[in-house]
Amino acid sequence: MDTLKKNDRETPVILELQNVSFSYDPEELPALQKVNLKIRRGKKVALMGANGSGKSTLFLCMNGIHRPDHGKILFHGKPVEYTKKDFWNCEAKSGSYFRIRTASFFRPM
Repeated sequence: MDTLKKNDRETPVILELQNVSFSYDPEELPALQKVNLKIRRGKKVALMGANGSGKSTLFLCMNGIHRPDHGKILFHGKPVEYTKKDFWNCEAKSGSYFRIRTASFFRPM
């Protein structure tokens, strides 16, 4: 089901995941399996899900920290290279930054 408006379809894709899979241990179930995602310029995306569902792993792959076992990640249409220089370029240009999980927007009660 394609619910994108015409204007959204014309907005450039800045980050694209194509059939991305990642496993921390080849003997275990994969943390990510055949993930496809397009993030368009100017759009906000929230990764939400239960503990252990792969949110942090997906984010680490998207930022070039983890190299996927299968699939491709494209940044502005070009494959992510997984070099330190490429990592900093992606982070700076995309506006996405890894946050420590213990950080919170709310004060403890």
